[in-house]
Amino acid sequence: RDRVSTQSTWEVRKSRLSLQRKKRMWSLLLVAALAAAARDNSNCPLDIPFCDPTLTPDERVNDLVSRMNASEKADQLINNVVALPRVGLPEYQWWNEALHGVNAPCLNGRCATSFPANSAGAASFNRTLYRLIGIAVSDEGRALHNGGSKVSTGGFLGLDFWAPNININRDPRWGRNQENYGEDPYLTSELAIQFVLGMQVGDDPRYLKTVATPKHFTANTLEGLEGFSRLNISENITWTDMVETYLAAWEPTLKVGKAKSIMCAYNSINGTPMCAHKFLMDSIVRKKWGWDGFIVSDCDAVKDIWFTHHWVKHWSLVSKPALEAGCDVNCGWSYGMYAAQQVADGDLDEMYLDMAIKRAFKARIELGMFDPPEGQIYNKIPVDVIGTDKHHELSREASYQSMILLQNPGVLPWSKGKRILVVGPHAFARKVWTSNYHGSICNPGGYSCMTDLTNATGLANEGANVTGVMSCNDTACATLMDLDLVDAALKDADYVIAAMGIFDGDDEREGMDRGYIGLKGKQPDLVERVLAAGKPTTLVMIEGGAVSIDQFKGRANLAILRAGYAGFYASEAVVGVIFGDINPGGKLPHTVYPLSFGTETALHNFNMRPGPANPGRTYKFYSGTPLWEFGFGLSYTTFSLEWDGATPATHKIDLTAGLIAQTTPSYEVVVTNTGKIAGAETVLVFWSPDSVPLPEGAPVPPKKVLFDFAKVFLQPGESQRLFFTLKDAARTISLVDASGNKMVHPGSYSLIFSRGHGATLTAAVEVSGPAPLMVDPLFG
Repeated sequence: RDRVSTQSTWEVRKSRLSLQRKKRMWSLLLVAALAAAARDNSNCPLDIPFCDPTLTPDERVNDLVSRMNASEKADQLINNVVALPRVGLPEYQWWNEALHGVNAPCLNGRCATSFPANSAGAASFNRTLYRLIGIAVSDEGRALHNGGSKVSTGGFLGLDFWAPNININRDPRWGRNQENYGEDPYLTSELAIQFVLGMQVGDDPRYLKTVATPKHFTANTLEGLEGFSRLNISENITWTDMVETYLAAWEPTLKVGKAKSIMCAYNSINGTPMCAHKFLMDSIVRKKWGWDGFIVSDCDAVKDIWFTHHWVKHWSLVSKPALEAGCDVNCGWSYGMYAAQQVADGDLDEMYLDMAIKRAFKARIELGMFDPPEGQIYNKIPVDVIGTDKHHELSREASYQSMILLQNPGVLPWSKGKRILVVGPHAFARKVWTSNYHGSICNPGGYSCMTDLTNATGLANEGANVTGVMSCNDTACATLMDLDLVDAALKDADYVIAAMGIFDGDDEREGMDRGYIGLKGKQPDLVERVLAAGKPTTLVMIEGGAVSIDQFKGRANLAILRAGYAGFYASEAVVGVIFGDINPGGKLPHTVYPLSFGTETALHNFNMRPGPANPGRTYKFYSGTPLWEFGFGLSYTTFSLEWDGATPATHKIDLTAGLIAQTTPSYEVVVTNTGKIAGAETVLVFWSPDSVPLPEGAPVPPKKVLFDFAKVFLQPGESQRLFFTLKDAARTISLVDASGNKMVHPGSYSLIFSRGHGATLTAAVEVSGPAPLMVDPLFG
C-alpha cells in the first residue's frame, strides 16, 4: 500500500508539474502574442508602455501621465477632447446619453431602440427586465460607436454613457421625475444595479462593454421653481436625510453594480457645490465605500462653482476645488481653459491632474480603446443589432409591464367591435410617449413610425368605429375646442378613452419644474363632460411626475390607467389593457398625493420628515392620506398571499452578542393566482419599527422601509413559493441618527409582506440590549 500510495503521489506531482509547464508555456505564448500585437496596435500605434497591452492598466496610465504636460492633461479632461497623437490619444467625446436607449441619430437607416422612460418602466418592479434593457442598450451603443455614429454634443459617439438617473422622486413637481426609478432608494438601486451590469458586463471578461455613469450625485431634485434653480440652490439637508434618502441608492449601485463612473450635480449642499464637495465625493464615495471609478461633472457645473454659487472669486479659480474634491472630467471648458494656469501659478498641485487622468483613462483602457482591435468581440458588434426585432420585442414587453391599473369599478376590460371615442390632448400623441433623452425614433426623423392612441384603438377594435377628438387647443388645454363634435361622438359612443396628463417639454423637463400638480387647464372639465354622458370611460394618465386627480378617484363608471411615458409601444400597451389582451401588473414606484400636497410644502424644502410647512414625503414619511400608495396596482385576476406553513417565529437579535453572532432569518410565502386569467404579481417586503424607544429629539423614524421584492407570472390556479431573507438583519433595520450614523435600537419591529393592497402578512423581530448599537458610522 505504501508503494502504491507513493506511486500515486508521484503521479499526482508529475501531473501537476506537467500542468504547470503547460501553463508557463501558454503564458509565454500569450505574452509573445500580446507583444506582437502591441507592435501592431492600430488603436495605439506607438512603441511606449501606455500602448502595451501586456502591462496592467495602472502601469499604462502611469506611463501616460509621465509623458504629458499640465496643459495636455487638462485638455484631455473636458468632454469634447481633441487628439494628442504624440502619446497615442485620438479625439474622444465623453458626453453620451443612454437613459432609456442610446441618444444618437439613426445610422445606415437603423434607429436605436427606445424603451419606456424609467418612471414608467420602474412600475415593472422587474430586475431581469432592466438587466436585459441594459444589455440591449449597450449592444446598440457599441454598434453605433463601431459604425462611427456622430452625436450632437460634437464628434463621434463614445463609450461612456451618462445613465442611469438615480436621483429620488421626492416631490411630484420635480421636472425630471420622468427619468428616475421612483421614490424608494432600494427599488432605485435594485433596478439601477441591473441596468449598470447590463451596460458594463458582457461576454468578454477582459473588457468593459461600455461605461455607465449614474447621475446626478446627489440630491439633484429641483430644476427651477419658487425663485430657485438647480444651478444656484444650496440645499439644506440633514445628515439623517442625506444618509437615509439622498445617498442610499448610490452605495449599492457603486458597490454591487460597480458603475465605473458617476456624475456630480449642479446644486450645492449645505453651502458646498457638489462638484467641489470633497467630503461626499472623496471621503464617502471613494474612501468609505472603496469605489475606484472616475467622476464627471454635469455640463458647466464646474464653471458654476464660480458663476452661480460664487464659491470662488473668478472663473479661473474653479479647477482647484473641483479637482481636489475628485471631479476628474469636466463637461465644459473650465479645466481646458484654466487648470494648467493654476498649476503654473502654484495654486493647484499637478498631482490632482495626474490622478484625474489616471482614473479616467484607466476606464478607457478597460474598454479596450488602446488595445489591438483584433480579438475584441465588442468591436465586432455590427450595426445590424441596432433596432432589431429582438430589441423591439423587449421594448414592447417593457411598455406592457409599465401599465398600472389604479381604479376599475367593473369598467374594464371592454369588448371589441364597439364604438369608441378617444378624446383629450393626447388623443393623437406620439412624441409624448418617448419622454426625454432619446435618439432618433424614426428614419429619417420625426415620430411617424409610432402609432398614436386613436389609431392603435382602431387597429385593435376589429374594424368598428373609433373617433378621435383632441378637443384641447394644445397640450396645455387652456381652451376647449370642438365640443359639438365631442358631444355628437359621445351620443354614439359605447366607450370613451380620455387621454390626459402632462406633456414633456411643456410642463416638466430638464430646467423646468411643475408649479401645479393637478390636471392642467381645462382637462378636468373635459373629463367631467365625458362622465356626464354616462358612458364607461377609461382615464389614461400620461405623465412623468404623478398628477393629482382627487376628483376622479372613486367615480362610478370610470377606470384609471396610469401609463406614464411608456415608450414606443405605449399606445399598443394601453389599448391591450383596455381590451383585456394584456393583464396589467404594474405597481406604483411613487406615491400619488392629493392636490393639497402641492401647496403644503415648498419644492425647495428638502426635508423628508413632517415638520413646519411640510407633511412629509414618500410612503416613509407622508402624514396625509395619499390618493394611491407606493406599490399599489390592480389586476384583472386575483391573488392570495400566504405563509408556506406556520407563521414564522419571532426573530430575536441580542445586541450584547455583537453583529458577527447574528443569524439570518428566512421567510417563505406562497403566491397563488386565484382568478381565471394569467397575470403578474409583485410581493413587496418592508420592515417597520413598531415600538422602538428613541432618545429625546431623535429623528422621526420611517413608517416602513422596503428591503426586498419579487415579481411572479402565474397561470390561473398556479402557485409559486417565494423565499426572502432578512440579510444582515441588524443593519437592515437600523435607523439613522441626527449625525448620519446607522444605529440599531432595542425594540419591536415587524416585517410586512404585501401585494401593494389588500391583506398583508407580518412577522415579528425583537431587538434586545442595554443600549443602541452603532452599525455604520458616517464619519468612521
